[in-house]
Amino acid sequence: MLKKNKFILSTFLLVFSSSVFCNCEKYPVRWVQNKKTIEKTENICLMGRHANSIDCSPLVQKSCPFSALKKSKEFNDMIKPLGSPGFNLCHTLEGSPQLYEIKINNEWKRFERCFWKKTQSFVDIDELVSFYKTL
Repeated sequence: MLKKNKFILSTFLLVFSSSVFCNCEKYPVRWVQNKKTIEKTENICLMGRHANSIDCSPLVQKSCPFSALKKSKEFNDMIKPLGSPGFNLCHTLEGSPQLYEIKINNEWKRFERCFWKKTQSFVDIDELVSFYKTL
C-alpha cells in the first residue's frame, strides 16, 4: 500500500510540476556521432534540468517507449559501480544512450538521454531511472 501511495504521489508531483514548468519548443541540439558533431533543431520539452521529446513528456508518456516498463531483477545488476545505471537501463530498453547539448538562451547545456531511433523519441536518463525506481 505504501509503495502504491508513493507511486501515486510521485506521479502527481511529476505531472503537476511539469505542467507548471514544462516548456515545449524547438531548440538547437548537438552531439558527437562517429567522431562528427551533428547539429539540428528538435522539439524538446524542458522541465527544469530534464529534457524529453514531446511524446515522452510526463503529460503524454503513454506513447513513449519506456512507458510500458516493468521492474525486473536486472535493475540490481545495473546499479553496480561498473558503468552508468541509466545507460544500462536504456540499452535494456533497446534505446541508445546519448550525451548531447541543447542551446538554451545562447548557451550550450549538457544533457543525457535515452534515444529510440525508430520513433525518434527520447527521455532524460535521470528521469528514466527515477521512473523505474517508482515501479
